Amino acid sequence: MKPKKKSIRLFLYFSIFLISVRSLADDGVEFDTGILEERGVSASTADYFKYKARFSSGNHSIELNINGVARGWVDITFNQQGEPCFSPDFYQKSGIIPPPMEKGCSDLRLHYPRALVNLFPSTSRIEVILPAELLQVGETVTGNYETGGSALLMNYDALAIRNQNGSNNLQASTEAGFNSGNWIFRSRQIFSYKDRRQQWSRLYSYLQRTFIEKKTTLQMGEINLNSGLFSTPQIYGLQIIPESALASREGSGATVSGIAPTQSSVEIRQRGALIYVTQLPPGPFTLTQIPITSTRADLLVSVIGIDGQTQRFSVPAASFSLQYVPRARGIYAGMGRTGPGANRHQESWLGTLTDIRPLGDLSDITQGILLGPRYHSAGLAVNTGLIPRTFWAVNTVASWDRQNEKQGVQWGSHVGVKLVSSLKLNLSTMHRTVGFRQFQHSLQERPVAELPAVEPKNKHPNADKSDVKNQYRAQLGYSQSLLGGISLGYTQSESFAKKRERRWSLGWNKQLPYNINFNLNMERNLNSKGDNIIYGNISIPLNSKMSLSNTLSQSRGRTQQRVGLNHQVNNQLGYSLGVSKTAAQPGQTLSGTLRLLPKYAQLGVGYFQDNARNSSYQLQASGGVAVHSAGVTLSPYAIQDTFAVIALPGISGAEIQTNSGPVWTDRRGYALAPSLSPFSTSRLEVNTKKLARNIDIKNGIRLVDASRGAVLNYNFKANKTRRILLSIRLASGEYAAEGSDITDKEENYVGTVGRKGALLLSNSDGNPDLYIKDNENGVCQLDYSLPEADDAPVLYEEADARCL
Repeated sequence: MKPKKKSIRLFLYFSIFLISVRSLADDGVEFDTGILEERGVSASTADYFKYKARFSSGNHSIELNINGVARGWVDITFNQQGEPCFSPDFYQKSGIIPPPMEKGCSDLRLHYPRALVNLFPSTSRIEVILPAELLQVGETVTGNYETGGSALLMNYDALAIRNQNGSNNLQASTEAGFNSGNWIFRSRQIFSYKDRRQQWSRLYSYLQRTFIEKKTTLQMGEINLNSGLFSTPQIYGLQIIPESALASREGSGATVSGIAPTQSSVEIRQRGALIYVTQLPPGPFTLTQIPITSTRADLLVSVIGIDGQTQRFSVPAASFSLQYVPRARGIYAGMGRTGPGANRHQESWLGTLTDIRPLGDLSDITQGILLGPRYHSAGLAVNTGLIPRTFWAVNTVASWDRQNEKQGVQWGSHVGVKLVSSLKLNLSTMHRTVGFRQFQHSLQERPVAELPAVEPKNKHPNADKSDVKNQYRAQLGYSQSLLGGISLGYTQSESFAKKRERRWSLGWNKQLPYNINFNLNMERNLNSKGDNIIYGNISIPLNSKMSLSNTLSQSRGRTQQRVGLNHQVNNQLGYSLGVSKTAAQPGQTLSGTLRLLPKYAQLGVGYFQDNARNSSYQLQASGGVAVHSAGVTLSPYAIQDTFAVIALPGISGAEIQTNSGPVWTDRRGYALAPSLSPFSTSRLEVNTKKLARNIDIKNGIRLVDASRGAVLNYNFKANKTRRILLSIRLASGEYAAEGSDITDKEENYVGTVGRKGALLLSNSDGNPDLYIKDNENGVCQLDYSLPEADDAPVLYEEADARCL
């Protein structure tokens, strides 16, 4: 029986221990006031520290985490004991199945006893852990994403060039629009002025809204149809497409690679329209964020050097999908009238319907039709990754031009194979029959009465001689730590007139010891012996912010060497200097660029002098401006379709890290986070290390889950704090005893005296009455005077206090 009695005794002890712990949790920690008083700490101090940290009563904006998954920010009410009270609105926004309850709020744990609620008052965060079956499944939790807000905006990017001979060049791109109630309006224009000739074109102008519950986006206006299978011109109309950010990510897949022999301007056109302009330094380049208007039309690339030399080459549309990115699955439907540039003989209505649906986990099928008054087309595509280490895609499109009685087929394929861990091969092809026509070709056909009586020689029946008949592209890539990265590419296209264009490229890059980088790139046009480019570059870092580079290039029989220095002083200032020499030419070319980020815009100032001492100056400016409910705020970066207005009232120059980079508050304390990731988490963080020392901020980090088109407002609670370090002496002249209690006239605890009578006061308003117990337990009032308020960013001020 003794073992049994011993077991019962242990059980009773354990039960008493649990009850005691629960009692401590409910009633707080009890201090021995006698010992505290012996050590100079009053009972009021013990009461103050009796309970652990908790939320104050009232409504708070809280960062919610459920089962380890961030669910954004929600509003929760706390009672007098700092416990949360969960309302029906909370359950809707959190995705937790709501329990049967009356109006008002209640404790989640009363309905779901297995639920755990962890409170973190210092970081304004709540963690809820509960069984998975209590979470809503199969529906979009709309409350997870913050919505709404309104603002007007404009983005700008302008480049002005002034030449020594007095000529001026100007390129400017602007995007204007507004956001309101998750509706988005955008209109983008490009303006150029060169040699007293100006050109203005509008790329698009549309109204858009995402419907979260349906996971679809409606777009209306001057738009490009997102049909996938078909090449269509820009239209005035509307389309409904799946919201890619709520499904799988998608991209155009278009990549443009080349070599800029000198500082160059790269212009990219598609179907004759200028769609992209950028400035690049000398050397190899790869452009991926290209706003293509069609996945079936080739790109024409012009690399215009600062010395006037121009290279031109095309990028076949068949190469756009070298890397497979699954498109958002669902229905793509659009209709409208052909867009700007079409005359009255070329106007036409059209409609497209495309369906992308899965074929298992690793494949999908795309089916679509295009209908117009004089043109019909249908297409089919299959993408699959079923074969290990291999991606395979095929597509075919059939067309029928009723007006000209032409029929044809276009088909293509793409294979990506990972041969070994470091060796990859990509192959793509595209083929057309003689009668295949795109929709825009049917618009360009002239009436029969206007056709010439005799067809030109060398013109293939039913096909324009410039039309591409076959396209092939192969790319082999190898990456290994010892040899570095090696790529070999080949492109070939053939027209119906049997004109063939062939181009191959070779690239090698290797990182050497001490972070020295070496690059070698070669391109050869097999149709032209002189149209070859060789480019070699070695970059040597001098420190973490400065590097020296040496470049040797050969283009069209001309050899040039360039030495450059690049220094990024900080995130607001950088510069680069360069000198180059061309073989068999006298003199040298000088260049210099100053990069500035003066908080509210990006600026660039450049100087160029050729070997004949002809000089030019460049000035570039870019950024954005938003007009919102609190006023006008500038951004050094372009404002995207989803963004936020950040406020630190009265605190100017505060640095905040955003998705786009650092931004700074203006003199009123406002800044823009110009880009938030729609339907995913974005991080906004105040750089507290760069705040003035007299500024306190409660929580400098916000995690944001925004819906597309939202304009959100975030107010970081920051204030200027005045700290006074009092040096307290008793009437006898001695320092007040360490550990003595300081109270106000209502006997509220203020602080405890430290060594040598030190007491730190925060946010003192005037001269509050303060009291201290002397060595004989008598209470005396402190006599002190504070210095005049000073906005200087110091950690604390000093003052003397004496017991009366």
